[in-house]
Amino acid sequence: MCATLLLLLALVHLYSSAQETDAGTGQEAPFLTARIIPGATPYHRDAYYVLTVAKLEGEEVAWPDFPAQMEGLLLEPIPEQEASSVITLPTNKSVKVWRLTALRPGIWKLPARTIRIKNSSEEISWTVPAVLFEALPLSSNDTPTYEDLEDPLSPISLLPVQKLWIWISLASLILLVLILSLIGAYRIFSRTKHPVAPPLPPWELALRRLEDLRRQNWPMLGKIELYYVDLSSILRYYIQDRYNINAAEMTTPECIDAMSKISVDGALVSKLRSLLLHFDRVKFAGLVPGVPEMESKLNAVADFIRETIPAEQPDISDAGAMGAKES
Repeated sequence: MCATLLLLLALVHLYSSAQETDAGTGQEAPFLTARIIPGATPYHRDAYYVLTVAKLEGEEVAWPDFPAQMEGLLLEPIPEQEASSVITLPTNKSVKVWRLTALRPGIWKLPARTIRIKNSSEEISWTVPAVLFEALPLSSNDTPTYEDLEDPLSPISLLPVQKLWIWISLASLILLVLILSLIGAYRIFSRTKHPVAPPLPPWELALRRLEDLRRQNWPMLGKIELYYVDLSSILRYYIQDRYNINAAEMTTPECIDAMSKISVDGALVSKLRSLLLHFDRVKFAGLVPGVPEMESKLNAVADFIRETIPAEQPDISDAGAMGAKES
């Protein structure tokens, strides 16, 4: 009510100003109106500030500018066509409309502004007085109550109940089939016996180690001690695997004594004694043999291994690997 009364006073003042200006210029004043539609409204609803000027032929109206925001009130100029869709506008007048959007309840004073009307010969200025706009608090009809609120819906609740149970059953069935498949595959795989290559007999393993030692060519590189350590180990581990004698941990006399107690030909035991004593002289007595002698000892170990292969085993021809005796 207060805002409406102030608006009426502003219109009276505007009309008086127009009469005075007309008397000073001697020209007929255009009919100028300023209205806020509606005059007071709840702050969550828009209002419209409307300026109208009588439409005169050959004259151009320069409308005033307002700030875009006034401490919680937004002022937005809108086209006449858009405004006519929400409020009724005169068709025989020049119209300018601003949308008023209040962000909170309150009263705002729209400042006075000047309208300029131009024609071919002169320019006339008219003052639009300041007007008040009141945004009211929400009424009881506009304020939502607790009963108006609805619980949020989950995506699952949007599905039809029947279809929901179908999807749950289908997913459970797929999961069950997958688990059973994994269990079955594990049982089948665990029962499958993968073929394992039989271990090499001691003589074949020893001959391969001799061939690897030959490829190292340590006699030509001067690595005498390393050469004899490997050669002695190959021979002792062969005796251990072939005759089940712990030759790798025995001294030479202990090894010869153990070999003499089993059914081994005396000539072979004598050859073994000669090889082991030669290895001991190199390792403990500082004997430095030449390259030909080192290679002949490797051939002698290979011959000893071939001669101790069991009779029921096929003779292993190692001509390509070991060759004939080399000097």
